[in-house]
Amino acid sequence: MADKSGNGLSLLSDLQREITHDQAKEAFDNNDFRHATELYTELLKTNNINVQYLINRAIAYVQLEQPVKSLEDSKTIISVEAFNPKGYLLAGRSCLMLKRFEDALSFYQRGLQVDPKNKEIASDLKNMQKVIVKEYEARGSEKGYNAVKFCSQDPYPGDDALLVMEQEILDMKHLRKAKTLTEMAPTNKRDPKVAVNEAMIGEQHRRRGDYPRALHHLGNAVVLDPANISVRYLRALAYHQHGDAPSAIADLIAIPKPARHKDVWKSGGTILQDLHLPVMAELWLRRATRLSEDGDDECAMMFQEARVKRLYDPMTVHFPVRVRFTVYGRAVYSKTDIGKDTIVMKDEPIVCGNSLDTWKQPACHHCGRSLMTMMDYFGNTNHLSEHQRQVVEENWPEVEVVPCDFCQKEVYCSAFCRQEAWERFHSVLCPSKSPAVSKLYEICENNGKMYDSQTRTWKEVWAAAFTPFILAKMWAFVVCQVRKLMKEDGSEEPSLEHWAKAKAPLRRFIAFGATEASGRFPEVMKLMQEIFSTCDPVVRYDISEKEFDGRYFQATCNLQSFSSPLNGYKEFINKLNSLDVLKTMTMLKVVEEKPKEALFTGLFPLHACLNHSCLNTVEVMDGEYRGKPGIWVRAKRDIRADEELFTTYIDTKMPRKLRRAWLYRSFNFWCQCRRCQFEGDEPETCTNCFTTAPPGKKFPGCGKCKKAWYCSVKCQKQSWQKGHKEICVILVAIDKQIAEDAEKANLPNM
Repeated sequence: MADKSGNGLSLLSDLQREITHDQAKEAFDNNDFRHATELYTELLKTNNINVQYLINRAIAYVQLEQPVKSLEDSKTIISVEAFNPKGYLLAGRSCLMLKRFEDALSFYQRGLQVDPKNKEIASDLKNMQKVIVKEYEARGSEKGYNAVKFCSQDPYPGDDALLVMEQEILDMKHLRKAKTLTEMAPTNKRDPKVAVNEAMIGEQHRRRGDYPRALHHLGNAVVLDPANISVRYLRALAYHQHGDAPSAIADLIAIPKPARHKDVWKSGGTILQDLHLPVMAELWLRRATRLSEDGDDECAMMFQEARVKRLYDPMTVHFPVRVRFTVYGRAVYSKTDIGKDTIVMKDEPIVCGNSLDTWKQPACHHCGRSLMTMMDYFGNTNHLSEHQRQVVEENWPEVEVVPCDFCQKEVYCSAFCRQEAWERFHSVLCPSKSPAVSKLYEICENNGKMYDSQTRTWKEVWAAAFTPFILAKMWAFVVCQVRKLMKEDGSEEPSLEHWAKAKAPLRRFIAFGATEASGRFPEVMKLMQEIFSTCDPVVRYDISEKEFDGRYFQATCNLQSFSSPLNGYKEFINKLNSLDVLKTMTMLKVVEEKPKEALFTGLFPLHACLNHSCLNTVEVMDGEYRGKPGIWVRAKRDIRADEELFTTYIDTKMPRKLRRAWLYRSFNFWCQCRRCQFEGDEPETCTNCFTTAPPGKKFPGCGKCKKAWYCSVKCQKQSWQKGHKEICVILVAIDKQIAEDAEKANLPNM
């Protein structure tokens, strides 16, 4: 009887599901989306992996303007069927409704990778462009952040000790050489009036470049009136211009501090740089900045130039580039002429982590080196012939996989990487040491979702392209550095200096954002607070909302993706090429499919100094640096000496208005590169003088590129001479490439 009763209940349950299925489909087809979501929810309680139910419910949520719920369903679809374009389409639409444009673009692009001919995704991309442009056109102003005011002048950790050392160098090495310290006239021979005349004559010689005569007369003036600040200052300028920096700084030091005006401090900063005393130079330029009037940024610029030189010159000593500070912030310039395809610099990340999309791909969790084995690529080798299996086993490279000694979550390419990871991050982020970290792994393993035990559902808590482990590693890096500094000092408690020194490497990365990440990802912030409040009984890191937002935007503004230049598959293909033709031919079909590579994102200190241009002169590529995967930056064309190098932050195939809107949204600046200056937005506005056409009228455009419009022949000629001729041929080539790509994919031209 029990069996019969059970079978009867089972049949009844199946019948009920069939009825509910028909009702749900009917409601969906009749656009009764609210009722449809209720019915699909009932169905999914007993079959929570039915993709079609999830697709229909996600569509219904979109129609009901409930994008958060739609996005949750879309992500579930992607996790179950990674090659179903519907999941990416619906995820993109959900993010677009939430005005999460960067996330929407990421989903749409991934969808096109799965189905390059998907016209719905292409249409949505066009719609997104219109939404972005409309939103940012309303802002009107093209003012971005002020780079000088944005950058701090706070001393760097350890500067106090360096300042003492530099003062000793100045006293012992330079001031002893100064010619000004022994010059003093008897009191009865001092004559301020004659001193003024001597100073005027000396200044005339200085302006003419006759420094020996200038110094003779200015020296007389100092002897006749040693308390005259102006005379001291003028002689310091003459000494400096004549190449005698020690005597110049001695004259400025002789001026009492309360009497030093802005120009004294500024000149002292310049002279101290020439004497290779950078911390003292910053001190003098900081004082000059404080005495500057509002709107006068000259001294502030000089300070940042001195600081950038101090921090980045040692990093670029082996490369043909240097880092400077400009009105737009840090920038990379060429030291010499650089030929096309030259590697201009190499860089390694301070912090890096797997991307969310490739979280499960085999790779070293510390350096990013691929750990792809034969089994990772082929699965079992039963489908291979005995001969093929032999070729694979003999030629696939050996891969060493070194797991963490305490957890099964982290694997490394070597014992060295394991040890370094432990010392820099993992001793804080190992699940064996902190149970709260397991939840962080859960989020990454489930594509940004966390299981809610109360509702018994998976909830999206993270939606950025990079994993939350990037933020966790930033804080873990600081904690580990504090521990190290405490050990070196024999301290039982961390000091403010310890914290400052530990955070210093991360100060090189700017952070800008228009929203609050802490409000967007409250569950992740709470998790980070739990991890770092319990990670160490002594070294506890307070993750406030401000701290969370700051590190999040450091990541969004600076992260660069990279992957291991070599993996097992690539090495195997390279070995195949060296085998005899017969062996190679037998393997070609079974290795046609390229594997998905482990993609990492990292904070690269030199790369972060590259500015954007829609006509970028360099490109980033995967490469090895100091024995680990990193990035190389390669010249796209010949670059002249002392020319700024530009990368690109976005897809530069987009129209001008959309490019600039993306850049403003993500990086808070309006692009003023040569292309943006001489490419137009629309035929109703003159690209040269910005005159608006009469209602219903359009200006004629450039006959070659059709990307600029002019109200008159005069404006067209002016624009051509000023710079349009430089970019016209490039715009034609870009348009041609876009058309070819669209034709290949059978898509409408974007």
